[in-house]
Amino acid sequence: MADPQAYIRGVITNLETMLVNDRHKAHGDAKRSMKAIADYWSLYLGKELTEENVCVMMSLLKIARSTTGNEDNRDHLMDCAGYSVLAIALKDRKGYE
Repeated sequence: MADPQAYIRGVITNLETMLVNDRHKAHGDAKRSMKAIADYWSLYLGKELTEENVCVMMSLLKIARSTTGNEDNRDHLMDCAGYSVLAIALKDRKGYE
């Protein structure tokens, strides 16, 4: 890797494209989606969950998949990073109200 900083910027750009374009087109508004998941999981568990809890739990799911499946599949880690970014945005309530 000749320029690690350029590589990191490229990963961040890919993550932004994934979150802003790809996942939004596939799953709709992130806050609305995380809220729906939180509501269903809360009902199932009998315990109140937040959208942020969903992001953390989805990150854990991706970590589990990255350690038990194809360890070379970078999509799991990209998704994990994406859920972390969404959790931050949801906590800050910027762009998702």
